[in-house]
Amino acid sequence: MLRITITLDSALGPEHDRELGWIEIVNDGTGTEEYGNYDVHLYSRKQDGLEQISGRVSSFLRTRGPLDLLHRAIHDVVAFRASRGPERL
Repeated sequence: MLRITITLDSALGPEHDRELGWIEIVNDGTGTEEYGNYDVHLYSRKQDGLEQISGRVSSFLRTRGPLDLLHRAIHDVVAFRASRGPERL
């Protein structure tokens, strides 16, 4: 599993730093040596709690590397959420 944490490093000092959210990318074990399939979970801290959206990345060419996987994970999950209807992104 890859876990990417998004933290605000405040200009007011470390006591004002806070975690804004995180992303988990989990290999589901169904891919091949060349291509991987992943479950993706995006978590975002909101004033009224924690928002989670989930999705998948299928047939990802593993040689592209972790930054391309992160980009595709964010793109695919956020695009899926936006396609569900008019809501603020």
